[in-house]
Amino acid sequence: MSSARRLPFRWCRAADSSTRRCCQMSRKTRKLIWSAPLVAVLAVAVALAAFASLSPNGALAQDATMGPPTGVTATANSQTQITLNWSAPAGLVNTYRIDMSDDGDVWEELVSSAGTGPGTSSVVVQNSTGRYVHTGLTAGTTHYYRVYAIFASGGEGEPAAPVMATTLPAIAPAPPTGLATVSGSTDAETIRLTWTPPAGVATGGSAITGYKIEGSRAGGAWQTLEEAFDGDDDTTDDTTIEYDHDKLLEGTAWRYRVSSVNKAGTGLPSDPISGTTADGVPPIAPTGITSQGTNSNAILHWDAVDDQPGAPITGYKIQRKASADNPATADVDESADSQWELLTTTGKGTVRQVGRGLTGFQDSGAADVAWDFRVAAVNSVGTGPYSTAATFSAPDPATQPGVRAVRALPASQTQIDLSWSAPSAGSPSTYSVRASSDGLVWNEIDGSVSTTTYSHTGLKPGQSWQYRVIADGTHQWSPIAYATTRAARAPGAPTLEAANVAANAAKSASQIDLSWTAPVAAMLYGSSITGYKVERSMDRIDWETAAETDDDAVTYMDKGLSPDTTYYYRVRAMTAGGTGNASAIQSAATSAAPFLGIPTGLVAIAKGSSRVDLYWLTPGDPDGAPITGYRIEYSDDDGTTWMDAMADSGSRATMYSHTGRMATTKYTYRVSAINSEATGSPSPDTSAMTTAVMDTTLRAPSGVSASSSAPRQLDLTWEGGENADLYVLVAYDIATGQIQLSTVTDGAARSGNVTGLTPGSQYLGLVIAVKGSGDNLEWEYGYDGTNIVTSQ
Repeated sequence: MSSARRLPFRWCRAADSSTRRCCQMSRKTRKLIWSAPLVAVLAVAVALAAFASLSPNGALAQDATMGPPTGVTATANSQTQITLNWSAPAGLVNTYRIDMSDDGDVWEELVSSAGTGPGTSSVVVQNSTGRYVHTGLTAGTTHYYRVYAIFASGGEGEPAAPVMATTLPAIAPAPPTGLATVSGSTDAETIRLTWTPPAGVATGGSAITGYKIEGSRAGGAWQTLEEAFDGDDDTTDDTTIEYDHDKLLEGTAWRYRVSSVNKAGTGLPSDPISGTTADGVPPIAPTGITSQGTNSNAILHWDAVDDQPGAPITGYKIQRKASADNPATADVDESADSQWELLTTTGKGTVRQVGRGLTGFQDSGAADVAWDFRVAAVNSVGTGPYSTAATFSAPDPATQPGVRAVRALPASQTQIDLSWSAPSAGSPSTYSVRASSDGLVWNEIDGSVSTTTYSHTGLKPGQSWQYRVIADGTHQWSPIAYATTRAARAPGAPTLEAANVAANAAKSASQIDLSWTAPVAAMLYGSSITGYKVERSMDRIDWETAAETDDDAVTYMDKGLSPDTTYYYRVRAMTAGGTGNASAIQSAATSAAPFLGIPTGLVAIAKGSSRVDLYWLTPGDPDGAPITGYRIEYSDDDGTTWMDAMADSGSRATMYSHTGRMATTKYTYRVSAINSEATGSPSPDTSAMTTAVMDTTLRAPSGVSASSSAPRQLDLTWEGGENADLYVLVAYDIATGQIQLSTVTDGAARSGNVTGLTPGSQYLGLVIAVKGSGDNLEWEYGYDGTNIVTSQ
């Protein structure tokens, strides 16, 4: 025969779990037994009879040698799942226990002796094999496993050799689903989006860490609104994410798309959707309008109008007309809008909230007359209603003398000092000081100055300002004074702390901790510290930049240094004025590297044609720097050239499986310990030769020969049967159809006998080669139909 056979039945376990029987024999099989040719009858009958008496692993049942499961494998099926498979040990096994480790060093129970694991997971036992699926794992993580058999006697066998597997690496996730705008959430400046996060395999095997949100206005190019929106503060429930796109203009249309992000990267975007903000609202009327000034200027003040949703204020319209308080215009019809004259429409850039929350405009054409003024706010929707009118009458300059000349001088990079002369008449108790950086918008910086001096502080270096002062009870503003703060300059030197450096240096062979004191405030010249430049030298002559920080922290950890080496340091402060002078030089030395021992007992074992397993003993942890991993090197030319199988295992586990090797190839290995300070010397090398790729096809026995060398016995010899696990020998009584059988459990055997025969009966001898177990059971047979033997 040339093809493998599979048995046409399944195994069932008897109630006492000590025997196995065949059940659910097919109608086809029954018909075959009674009507098929002799060879088929013998082959099927023998297979049924023989294996009904066998234990799950194909050997005759015998209790508890307490051995470990065999052929344990761990296979990563996905980013979140690893499947374990194994074969049962000899003996009656009830169930299995499984331990797991993340590093091969510290173990914990994964599956209890009851055969149950996390959630609903449990061990599946079928015929002579076991299987367990470990779910809920994280992508790209390595896990180690060892399996114990729990026998019918209640005892627990030795664990199988540990195996390991790494879940598949994470991939970029699928887009979120259900992207939509929330009904009723869209106003004149906000569009709310909502979507459902990807779940299951759609996450790419890694937790979703955020979302990339993109928008496009009026069919324009896509722009990123959020690069990594986490959604935590905007989640309405466990399955819905919300995002508000705000500060938009009224009546504008947008398109949106969202991509999911995990540790592997950003996935593809969702299908785009559209949304439009509501129409804007015109502004309300300004309030709090007042007027004041001199005989040549009218200055108006009003409360700034708040922006409307989607339609921010862009400016103000200011109108005036002759007041009824002016005798020359007493007959003016104040109810007629036609009497109002538009003076100007201010831009938003020239209208600011000033003083005590007021906005100002100055009319220099209001001399010697009485005028009414009113103001309206403007936005993209239109002009809002006008305010109530404020009336201004120019005072008599002879009775309203103002402040005389104001002098402004820079005191530093952040301060300008003012002084002025009091009015020529009267005794004002307070003064109001106003300042402007552009001559258009004036802010009241102090409205109750009781002396004729004032210091304007908190300014920026090199900034120009304009000032004017008015005395209490007058309407005459002083002439404008001008001044510019002093220009920025580089800061003074920090103070590098030598004692702090020296104290911390001895703690590490690869790191020196620095700290320093910032320059005193006077040495910053009005600027703030933006960072520090840390410089390092080996000889105090050639300097390199170790770091440039971007904050005002006064510490730095210099890492990655050489052991037992002296380094020199200096630090410079950085401000808007530049990089300052260097601190005094300080030195510190790293400590000698702690001794890392050499791993011992390195063993390499070839596991088939493409894998070599390595085992070794740890050299022990040096003081202060425990081992964190191992460097594993291999050579395929007897150690002439070395390559990394793993540059750093990142684990304290002392085992490693080197897969993907070539068949019939000698590989040489060495292992070095790694800690936070260094990589130690390699171990003595060891070698292993991978096997040839084996032909595992089951072959049929051939050249079967039968004889009888003893009473009631049939002797059989044969050839072939390659790759068999065992043989079933059959003596077939050609007169009665009765069979006797025996089992040879050595797959390499080529002879055996069947006993208990009837003297004088004629027997035909058959040999059945069997391979595998459970659902993978295969069989081939051979016999010589001309060789009929009479039993003694």
